[in-house]
Amino acid sequence: MADIGIEVVKAAVGKLTEKLVDPLSKLIWIQITRVLKWKSNVKNLKRKAEKLTEEIERVLQFTDAAHRKGEEVTLNVKNWLTKAENYKREIEELEGDEDKAKKKCFAGLCPNPKARYQISKKVEKYLEAVAPLLEEASGPKFPDSYRPPPEEISTAAVEGFEQFDSRIPTLNRVMEALRSASVDKIGIHGLPGVGKTMLAKEVARQAKKVQLFDVVVMAPVKKNPDLKKIQGDLADKLGLQLNGETEFGRANQLKAYLKRKKKILVILDDIWARLDLGELGIPFEDKKNEASSTEEEQLQCKILLTSRDLNALEDMGTHEYIQVGTLQDAEAWTLLKKIVGDEVENSELLLTAREIVEKCAGLPLAVETVGKALKGKDSHVWRDALLQLKRPSEENFTGIPANVYSAIELSYNHLEGKELQQTFLLCCLLGHNSSIGDLLTYGIGLDLFRNVKTTEEARDRVLTLVSKLKSSSLLLDGRHNGLFDMHDIVHDVAILIALMSQHLLSIAEDNIPKEWSDREALENFKWISLQNANVSELPDELECPQLTLFYLESKDPSMKIPENFFRGTQKLRVLDFTNMCFSSLPSSICLLKNLHTLHVNGGVLEDMAIIGKLTSLEVLNLAQSDIVEVPTEIGQLTQLKLLDLSDCTKLKMIQPHVLASLSKLEELYLRNSFDQWDAGEGGNQRNASLAELKYLHNLAALDVHVCDVQQIPKVDLLFQRLKRYKIFIGDVWGRRGSSFKSSNLLKLELNTSISCSHSIFVLLKKTEELHLEVLKGFKNVVYELEDAGFQELKYLHVKNAPEVEHIVNSSVGSVFPLLEELFLQNLDNLVKICPGRFRGRSFSRLSIITVKSCDQLKNLFPFSVARQLHKVREIRVMECSNMTEIVDEELQGVMEIAEGSETFELGQLRSLQLQYLPKFIRLCHGNEETNDPSSNSAPLFDEKVFKFSCIQYIGVHKN
Repeated sequence: MADIGIEVVKAAVGKLTEKLVDPLSKLIWIQITRVLKWKSNVKNLKRKAEKLTEEIERVLQFTDAAHRKGEEVTLNVKNWLTKAENYKREIEELEGDEDKAKKKCFAGLCPNPKARYQISKKVEKYLEAVAPLLEEASGPKFPDSYRPPPEEISTAAVEGFEQFDSRIPTLNRVMEALRSASVDKIGIHGLPGVGKTMLAKEVARQAKKVQLFDVVVMAPVKKNPDLKKIQGDLADKLGLQLNGETEFGRANQLKAYLKRKKKILVILDDIWARLDLGELGIPFEDKKNEASSTEEEQLQCKILLTSRDLNALEDMGTHEYIQVGTLQDAEAWTLLKKIVGDEVENSELLLTAREIVEKCAGLPLAVETVGKALKGKDSHVWRDALLQLKRPSEENFTGIPANVYSAIELSYNHLEGKELQQTFLLCCLLGHNSSIGDLLTYGIGLDLFRNVKTTEEARDRVLTLVSKLKSSSLLLDGRHNGLFDMHDIVHDVAILIALMSQHLLSIAEDNIPKEWSDREALENFKWISLQNANVSELPDELECPQLTLFYLESKDPSMKIPENFFRGTQKLRVLDFTNMCFSSLPSSICLLKNLHTLHVNGGVLEDMAIIGKLTSLEVLNLAQSDIVEVPTEIGQLTQLKLLDLSDCTKLKMIQPHVLASLSKLEELYLRNSFDQWDAGEGGNQRNASLAELKYLHNLAALDVHVCDVQQIPKVDLLFQRLKRYKIFIGDVWGRRGSSFKSSNLLKLELNTSISCSHSIFVLLKKTEELHLEVLKGFKNVVYELEDAGFQELKYLHVKNAPEVEHIVNSSVGSVFPLLEELFLQNLDNLVKICPGRFRGRSFSRLSIITVKSCDQLKNLFPFSVARQLHKVREIRVMECSNMTEIVDEELQGVMEIAEGSETFELGQLRSLQLQYLPKFIRLCHGNEETNDPSSNSAPLFDEKVFKFSCIQYIGVHKN
C-alpha cells in the first residue's frame, strides 16, 4: 500500500516538474534564439524598413496627387501614413542599439548577450507592427498609380543667364535674404532689359538645387494683372487642378494646397502695382504687422518680386530691396564678343563696336539684340548702326530709355525683308505666350507670306520666321511647344513701331482712348486690337476704310455689336472675336468680301448660317465655341483651306455633304469635338460621313475621333494624302489633351477585325506615334497588323490586349528601325517581344523601354537583339510575375559570352528600374562558371557581359 502511495507521489511530482520545466525551457530557448538571431532579425527589419519607406513615398505621392486635384484621401490612408512614419522614425533610432550590440564585453573577448537580446526583442516587436502596414498598403484602398507632379523649377543651368562678376554679389544678397528668418518679402528692381527676370530664374534654380524650399514656383504678373491667369500659371507649375469658377474659389483652393507645404517660395515677375496676395491665393502672413497663428508660424512662405518700379515694391510691403545694376563696360564688351565672335577685335570694327556697346548703356538685352543684328555684317553696316543709336527716333516711351529703344528698333530695322518685319509686329499684336497657329492664320488672312501656295507651306514659313526672330532675341520660347513669347521691353518698343508703321490701335485692359471717336484718326488705322478692353459700347458704324485686321475681346462678352458696324471696313481681311456671345453675327459682316480669316473662339454662336456668305474665307476657326450644328450654308465656302472645330464639345451635327463641298480644304481639326459620324453615304445620311473626305483632294492635315472602327468606309485613298494627323479610333480614349510627341498619331482600339478597312492599314504604314488597345483577333502586332515592320514608327504603346502573344513573331526583314519608345502594359498572354536575329537597323534607335503587368513574359529581348540597343537610356520593368531576366540566354549569345567574344554595352543607359518581379534573377545569363541560376547568390549582372558608363540610377525591388 505504501509502495502504491510512493508511485502516485512520483507521478504527480513528475507531471508537475514537466509543467514547470517545459515552459521555462521554451522561454530560455526563445531568449537564446533572440541573442543568436539578432543579426538576421536586424537585417530582416532593414529590408522591411526599406519597403516601408517606399510605400510611404508612394502614399505621399498619390496623396499629393489627390490634393492637386482638389481631393482628400480617406481617414484610413491618413492614419496609415501617421503610423508608418512613426514606426519609420523609431526604427531609424535603433541604429544606436545596433552599434551597442556589435561591441564586446570582458575586455573585448566575448559578445555582449544583453545588448543583442534587447535589440533583437525590439526588432521582433517592429517586425510584427510593420507587417500589417505593408499588407494594408498593397490593398485596394491604396492606389498603385498617380499623376506625377510637373517639374516646378529645373535645376539645370538657366538658358540666357550670364554669370557676370558684377551680378554675383547681387545674386548672393538675394540668396542670403531667402535664408534669413526675418525677411519674408524680397524685391528685385532695375531698368527694363537689365536682367531682373533672368536673375529671378537663377535664384529659383539655386533655391531648388540646395533644397531651401519644398515648393518653388514662378509666374509673370505684367502691367495689367489677370488674377485668374496668374493663378492658372501657378497651378500649372504645381500640377494643381483649379476647379473654381471665381477668383475667390480658385484662390482658396490654391491657398489650401500651398498650406500643406512647409517651405514655399513664390516668385512674381514684373510687378507694376500693388497685388493682393490673399486674393491671389498665396498663404502669406506678414509677421511684422500682426501675430501669426500657430498654423501660419509653422508655414514658411517667402515672396520674391521683380519690378521696374521701386514704388511698386514699396506698395507691396517688401522687406528688402535689391537693385540689379547695369553691366560694367568690360562685361558688356565680353557679352558682345561672345555673340558676334572675335572678328569684332579687328581694327576696322573695334572703335565702332566699342561705341555701340557704350550706347547700349550696360543693358544685357540691348547688347544681345544689337549683337545678334550685326553679327557677320560688313563694317559699313556697323557704322550705320552706330549712327542710328546716336540719333534715337524716340526720346522716351513708357519708361524705356532712349538708348534701349534705339537698340531694339535697330534690330527691327535689320530684320531681313518686310515679311519678317511684319511677322514681328504681328507677334507683338498677339502678345505674350501666343499661339503659332494664330500667327499662321492671321498671316494667311493678311496675305503676309510670299510665294506659298498651301497652308502646309505657310506653316513651314511661319516656323522659319519665328526661329529667325528668336535668333535675333526679339522672340522667346513660350510656355510649351506651339507658343511664342516676347520680352516686355521688346513688346513695348514693337507696339510703338507698329503704331507708326501700321497705324495700330492696340488697347489691352484699358479704357478706349479718344482716338476711338476721332473719325480722322480712325481713317488711318490698319490694325485694331481691343484685347480684354473695357468697352461698354461700339459705334453704330466703324469708319476705317484702311482697316485690314480687327480683334475684339471685351470684358463684357454679351456686348452687342451694331448691325452696321462693319459697313465702313470693306478692306478687312482678318476678323477675330474671342470670348464673345452671339445669337448671330451682325448682318454687315456680309459686306466683307475681302475677309480671308475669321476666328470666333471661346464664346457662343447660336446661328452661324450667315458665315456661308463670306465666300472669300480661307480660314474659319470656331475652336472652343458653344456651337451645336454646322449648317448647310457652310458648304458655300468653296475657298476654305482650314476649318478648326476643336474643343466644340456641344457639336453633334454637321449637315451631310457640307464637308464634301469644301473642295479646297487642306486642314480639318475636330479634336475633342464632333464624333457622331454617319456610316451611310448618299441619300441615307443623317449626319456627316467620313466618306465625304474622299472628295477633299487637297486634305493634308486631319484631327478626328471615330468612336467605332465600322464607321470608317472602305475607301483606299481616304487617308492616303494626309501628311499630319491625330486620329483616334475607339471609345476608350475619351477627351484628350493637345500634347503629343509627333505630328502623325494614331490611337486604335480594335474590338473587331479591321481586315475590311484598307484606310487604317495605310495609316499604320506611315504613323509615327501609335497607341493600341484590345486588338481582338491579333496574336502578333508585326506582321499581322502591319506587314512592312513599321518603318516610320517612333513611339509604340500597346495596352490591355489579352490575345497578343508577340510584338514581332518573325525575324524576316527589318522592324522598327526608327522606334524610340516602347510601352507595353496589361498584355496577359505576351510570351515574347521578339524572336532572334533581325536584319538591318531593327530596334537600333530604341531609347525608352517600359513593360508593366505582362505576367507571361520571362525576358525582354534575346541577346542578338539586345546587343543592338546602343541608344537605350531607360529600362523600366514592373509587376511581371514570371520575369527572370532582361536578356534571354539565347544559345548563340551564351556561346559568344562563354568564348569572351561578345559584350552587351549599354553606353547610354541612365536609369534601370525593376519593381515587383518575384522571380527575377539577373540581367543576363552570363558565363556558366560565374552564374549558377539555382544559386541564391547569383550576381545581378556579369561585368564581363554588361558595361555601364553613364548609369545614374538602379532600382531593384523584387517584391
